[in-house]
Amino acid sequence: PTLSVGQNFPNPVNGLTKVNVYHQNGGNITMKVTNVTGQTLMSMEKTNVQPGVSQFIIDGSQLSSGIYFYTVSQGKQTITKKMIVQ
Repeated sequence: PTLSVGQNFPNPVNGLTKVNVYHQNGGNITMKVTNVTGQTLMSMEKTNVQPGVSQFIIDGSQLSSGIYFYTVSQGKQTITKKMIVQ
């Protein structure tokens, strides 16, 4: 795989949390934050990134307490991880 996604830190979160994305290919990377019903609450994109590490910052203070998922996509690869907001 040319894409891997780290667990957000800190987790659980009650403010800002960071997600590191490791990618072997340059190009565009998108991240969506969804709730347990699949509703998209946030969407971010990084364009024209160089191969290596990119970082997304999620503002957890904009979300109610509960379980959320963040999905990172590049090309045909998609990785989803769980995040807890306190």
